[in-house]
Amino acid sequence: MMTRVITLSLVTLGALVPVVKSKDLGILGTEQDSPPAVEPPVIIESTAIVEAPAIVENPSIDFNGFISLTTNLRELREARRVNVEDFNRMAQEPNTIILDTRSKSAFDSVHLANAVHLNFSDFTDAKLREVIPSKQTRVLIYCNNNFVDEEKEIVPDLGKEEDDEVIAGFTDKSPALALNIPTFVNLHGYGYENVYELADRLSVFDPRISLVGNSVVDKLRQ
Repeated sequence: MMTRVITLSLVTLGALVPVVKSKDLGILGTEQDSPPAVEPPVIIESTAIVEAPAIVENPSIDFNGFISLTTNLRELREARRVNVEDFNRMAQEPNTIILDTRSKSAFDSVHLANAVHLNFSDFTDAKLREVIPSKQTRVLIYCNNNFVDEEKEIVPDLGKEEDDEVIAGFTDKSPALALNIPTFVNLHGYGYENVYELADRLSVFDPRISLVGNSVVDKLRQ
């Protein structure tokens, strides 16, 4: 428990001495009051010890454990980042799934063909078991930051409204907060260690990828 020391200074006024009148002193003449005399202020210091509330330890939240896990996975994650050709090849092989962990609305708008969805914020042992067949399953992951829109060059007649709709499904996050990073770390934390991450930054119109969903991207590619 943290202890905080507080020093208080109290100032008290000295007592007023009685008013002295000239006649009381036997002085002849007109009765006059002398100015009151005031004692100098007295300063009293008092030190009080106040106990500050202790920081509550929550065993269900382990920041240091997360930092340790992330640090230990740094080299492995770099080795598990694959280009789009290898990503596509792996996706066709047995015991492999593509996992999209973005929001449900983003997934419904546009996602890679054959991807399964589980919102990152919904990760639990039980939810992951429903989506990933086993701990040995190879899991391919991607996020918004893997895609860039070049529709202004490819479809120059699009107006602003249509441009906004095209990019609605893939909205960049800050590079340091790209969803691939915590997804990779959390999957390992839950025991799913056969994880590979799409490394490329691809146009949504790249012929090497197949996008589906209800956004304008689908309509433009038909």
